[in-house]
Amino acid sequence: MCVIRFGGEATEYLALTISGRSLPDSQDYWDGNWLVCRAEVAAGAFRGSVDRLLRNEDLARFLGWVERLYEVPSGEALFATLDGWLDLRLIRDRKGHVEARGQLCDDPVEGNVLEFRLFGDQTDLPPLIAQLRAALAAFPVVGESRLR
Repeated sequence: MCVIRFGGEATEYLALTISGRSLPDSQDYWDGNWLVCRAEVAAGAFRGSVDRLLRNEDLARFLGWVERLYEVPSGEALFATLDGWLDLRLIRDRKGHVEARGQLCDDPVEGNVLEFRLFGDQTDLPPLIAQLRAALAAFPVVGESRLR
């Protein structure tokens, strides 16, 4: 199990808890790279969680964005799930503040949406980078896409 967390430990946060692969024995690129995830959000008076699948290459793409965001004085890092149940945008300003703007959806087709904003600073990025790297080490991309 891996946890990827942005925000505080007990107050406002987004936490992704990855418990494993949805098809752990598959070495196929399309079937083997789905991860079982619980997303929890605590923002102000609002709380929400959903259990969904996400693709580990989405985490890898986000890791690249966050690493670049840490190295530049301002910019954005984007994370989006393939089927739209979670969207997250980290925005860093020149003062080192980092704002997370996100949407968590309980059903991407006809569901309800929880929009949230979380606030941190550039010191929150190295732990996030380490957690993303740990998740990708635990659940590396398997197989190869034939679309490349």
